[in-house]
Amino acid sequence: MITNAKVAHDKLNMPDTLWRYRLWKIANSKLFEQSIMTFIVLNMLQMAFDFEGRSHSVGLFLQVTNYIFTVVFLAECVLKLVVYG
Repeated sequence: MITNAKVAHDKLNMPDTLWRYRLWKIANSKLFEQSIMTFIVLNMLQMAFDFEGRSHSVGLFLQVTNYIFTVVFLAECVLKLVVYG
Protein backbone atom coordinates (compact mmCIF):
# COMPACT_ATOMS: atom_id res chain seq x y z
CA MET A 1 0.00 0.00 0.00
CA ILE A 2 1.37 3.39 -1.03
CA THR A 3 0.76 6.04 1.61
CA ASN A 4 2.78 9.03 0.43
CA ALA A 5 3.56 9.23 -3.27
CA LYS A 6 5.23 12.42 -4.46
CA VAL A 7 6.34 13.69 -7.82
CA ALA A 8 10.10 13.90 -8.25
CA HIS A 9 11.41 17.42 -7.57
CA ASP A 10 12.94 17.78 -11.04
CA LYS A 11 9.59 16.90 -12.68
CA LEU A 12 7.44 19.05 -10.38
CA ASN A 13 7.46 22.28 -12.42
CA MET A 14 7.66 20.76 -15.90
CA PRO A 15 5.91 23.12 -18.37
CA ASP A 16 3.19 22.09 -20.82
CA THR A 17 4.23 23.95 -23.96
CA LEU A 18 7.06 22.66 -26.16
CA TRP A 19 9.14 25.86 -26.22
CA ARG A 20 8.98 26.26 -22.43
CA TYR A 21 9.83 22.57 -22.03
CA ARG A 22 12.98 23.04 -24.14
CA LEU A 23 14.01 26.03 -22.03
CA TRP A 24 13.18 24.02 -18.88
CA LYS A 25 15.55 21.28 -19.99
CA ILE A 26 18.31 23.87 -20.42
CA ALA A 27 17.64 25.54 -17.05
CA ASN A 28 17.67 22.18 -15.25
CA SER A 29 20.76 20.76 -16.93
CA LYS A 30 23.92 20.08 -14.95
CA LEU A 31 26.00 22.00 -17.49
CA PHE A 32 23.89 25.14 -17.02
CA GLU A 33 24.11 24.94 -13.22
CA GLN A 34 27.87 24.35 -13.32
CA SER A 35 28.31 27.24 -15.75
CA ILE A 36 26.39 29.62 -13.51
CA MET A 37 28.40 28.45 -10.49
CA THR A 38 31.62 29.08 -12.44
CA PHE A 39 30.45 32.60 -13.31
CA ILE A 40 29.65 33.23 -9.63
CA VAL A 41 33.15 32.19 -8.57
CA LEU A 42 34.74 34.27 -11.34
CA ASN A 43 32.62 37.24 -10.32
CA MET A 44 33.79 36.90 -6.71
CA LEU A 45 37.41 36.81 -7.87
CA GLN A 46 36.80 39.83 -10.08
CA MET A 47 35.33 41.78 -7.15
CA ALA A 48 38.28 40.80 -4.95
CA PHE A 49 40.71 42.07 -7.59
CA ASP A 50 39.60 45.69 -7.10
CA PHE A 51 42.13 47.81 -5.20
CA GLU A 52 42.91 51.46 -4.58
CA GLY A 53 45.47 53.02 -6.88
CA ARG A 54 44.86 50.62 -9.75
CA SER A 55 45.85 51.55 -13.28
CA HIS A 56 43.36 52.73 -15.87
CA SER A 57 43.59 49.46 -17.82
CA VAL A 58 42.81 47.38 -14.73
CA GLY A 59 39.84 49.62 -13.95
CA LEU A 60 38.59 49.28 -17.53
CA PHE A 61 38.99 45.48 -17.35
CA LEU A 62 36.98 45.38 -14.10
CA GLN A 63 34.26 47.57 -15.58
CA VAL A 64 33.91 45.46 -18.74
CA THR A 65 33.88 42.17 -16.84
CA ASN A 66 31.30 43.60 -14.45
CA TYR A 67 29.02 44.31 -17.44
CA ILE A 68 29.59 40.78 -18.76
CA PHE A 69 28.68 39.20 -15.41
CA THR A 70 25.61 41.43 -15.13
CA VAL A 71 24.38 40.30 -18.55
CA VAL A 72 24.99 36.62 -17.73
CA PHE A 73 23.13 36.81 -14.42
CA LEU A 74 20.30 38.81 -15.97
CA ALA A 75 19.96 36.20 -18.72
CA GLU A 76 19.81 33.44 -16.07
CA CYS A 77 17.13 35.37 -14.19
CA VAL A 78 14.99 35.94 -17.28
CA LEU A 79 15.37 32.32 -18.37
CA LYS A 80 14.24 30.97 -15.01
CA LEU A 81 11.35 33.46 -14.81
CA VAL A 82 10.12 32.34 -18.23
CA VAL A 83 10.57 28.65 -17.45
CA TYR A 84 9.05 28.57 -13.97
CA GLY A 85 6.45 31.28 -14.54
